[in-house]
Amino acid sequence: MNKIKLNILVEGQTEETFVRDCLSDYIEDVNSRVEVGYQVLYGVGGVSKIRNHLLNWYKSQSDACFTTMIDFYEFPKDIKGYDAIMAADGVYKRVSLLEKALHDEVGGANPALRLVPYIQLHEFEALLYTDLDAFELFYERWQIDRLRREVRGFATPEHIDGGIQTAPSKRILHHIHDYSKRTAGPRIAANIGIERLRDACRHFDEWLKKLEKLK
Repeated sequence: MNKIKLNILVEGQTEETFVRDCLSDYIEDVNSRVEVGYQVLYGVGGVSKIRNHLLNWYKSQSDACFTTMIDFYEFPKDIKGYDAIMAADGVYKRVSLLEKALHDEVGGANPALRLVPYIQLHEFEALLYTDLDAFELFYERWQIDRLRREVRGFATPEHIDGGIQTAPSKRILHHIHDYSKRTAGPRIAANIGIERLRDACRHFDEWLKKLEKLK
């Protein structure tokens, strides 16, 4: 039986480590026909950088399916309809419209490229709020408790907003100054486990459901 090649374009090294060490094994275990590959964008820049990277990757692997793991936080404002998208009601509506716009951007350049766009609310670190106790793998309880008090009241981890000072990673760094995005972040996520991340993060779960149905 032929393998389904799934290529994931990730925003940076944190997402690369998460996909390499945690997510790829999970996806391949759920669907044994899928084989995961990944490449790093190293800073998003404009939407053309995302589009062109995917198009160039497609040239070498035209039989693959493609997806993305790019932050909602500071997503390029030059994508078509950005202002109207940001004015939509509710974060889930906004991210859905942004993903559709990204799909249209890439599909308009090459309709043959099979893309399942995913934009992470609001950035990778939002997933870690699923279980702040998992931070005890690296950090002190008193630091974690201060962070917990700050985010009490948010409906889900995906609702923790993406302001310059209030994005998920910025809140962590405010209370845990030695937090390491590249090393600690992915290990904390792995410690929590993909299933629990899915239970707490609706948009993340919806993405994985799409990937599980690939044919």
